[in-house]
Amino acid sequence: MTCRSMFPYENSVLLNMEMTNKIVRTDSVLSLMREKQAQFRDKNDLHRAIEAEVVGATVITMYNNRTVCTLIVLNNKEFL
Repeated sequence: MTCRSMFPYENSVLLNMEMTNKIVRTDSVLSLMREKQAQFRDKNDLHRAIEAEVVGATVITMYNNRTVCTLIVLNNKEFL
């Protein structure tokens, strides 16, 4: 929850709160890519499917526990 603002209300204070939820997935981006590869044989369709799933997602890196936002998926390497 994040506190958005406080307002005086009659004899007390009204606190305006905004509820936010995040879902944390336990699978890796590599496992997602392998799953999509099993579904799509055409490389262009595969790249579009992976891009639709991954771009904009926040990913936790395993080596330093930092979060990064995925902006682009490069299509120049085989991942299997």
